[in-house]
Amino acid sequence: MDKALVEIVRHYAIPVLSLGLGLAGWWWLATRRNSVEAFSSFKDAANAKTTSPNTRASFKALRALLREYGVKALEDELAVGGLVKDGKLTTGTKPFNLFARIGAKQMSQPEMAASNALLGEAGSRFVICCNRAENDEHWQSSAPEWVGKASMSQRHRFLTVCDQDWHWFNAVSVGIGGGDELRRAITRMEEVLATAKAFAKADGWSSNVGPAC
Repeated sequence: MDKALVEIVRHYAIPVLSLGLGLAGWWWLATRRNSVEAFSSFKDAANAKTTSPNTRASFKALRALLREYGVKALEDELAVGGLVKDGKLTTGTKPFNLFARIGAKQMSQPEMAASNALLGEAGSRFVICCNRAENDEHWQSSAPEWVGKASMSQRHRFLTVCDQDWHWFNAVSVGIGGGDELRRAITRMEEVLATAKAFAKADGWSSNVGPAC
């Protein structure tokens, strides 16, 4: 089952599975565990494992690292950082998690109202988000001040989940418990893909759509 999730994330995962659904989200974290105790944080342990978490092998390695580190230990670490409380993502302003706030309906992007209307019934579970207008405008720029900041494509949109369960903060923890939890995660990832494709078609995009994690 883990292999199935790896393939879905590799080929289809939509930007922001939490909430910025990308592996860079874990680079915030802190604490230690067993064979990773030489590191002061999970962030450091993950960086030591791989500097490019964008392949099937690196994704699999990071999930193995998380199991070794301890999923509960990571949840506790996130809680200490104020990112998680009672198993849910926090939606306050300190720390400020934009996608969690939008997913929880704590704030909205009025410019995305028409796009979200195209989701139909799926809008109860997902939200379409966007970058700042200036980031979109400079999507093709190679100027140093825009590298790593500008949108990654002309139509760079995020599909995030409304579910505030902290496991959906990052693809590396999605379905990490295995069994029924993993099966539910795979089902949702398939729905994420289907929803993204339906939105792109309804919004008049070309068929050359490139989902990314």
